[in-house]
Amino acid sequence: MKKVIAVVAIAMIFVMMISSACMVDTRETMTYSEFVQEFRQGNVRELTIPQGSLEAIVIIEGRDSVVVVDIPSVLAFAEDLNEYLVEQLSEGTLRLDTPLSFYPPWWVSLLPAIVLMVVGIFTAGFVVLIIWLIIKRRK
Repeated sequence: MKKVIAVVAIAMIFVMMISSACMVDTRETMTYSEFVQEFRQGNVRELTIPQGSLEAIVIIEGRDSVVVVDIPSVLAFAEDLNEYLVEQLSEGTLRLDTPLSFYPPWWVSLLPAIVLMVVGIFTAGFVVLIIWLIIKRRK
């Protein structure tokens, strides 16, 4: 029995070690000023800014990993790097991606209200039925 407990304990420790290793964020980060410097030097090869996000995902020449940069705002980014951005895009040395966020259709926002109305109508009908049955039994 003690051997079984020891094996289970070792297995649990092993699983915990693997899970903690998988939870480590392997993305490399960079300050905004370092990013601006790399961008002005033309080292940025791919830039992804998800819509509504202030986090840019960057691939820089000479680095093996994806780099994440917190940008102050898209407006500040455009002000700081507009001329370099236009130049690198026209030369074809930069791939820019701005994926759209998912916005559900307008009618999806009506669903909670419709569900509440239907539930309310059935609840009110049920209450009226109960009251009617109670009154009917008393007569």
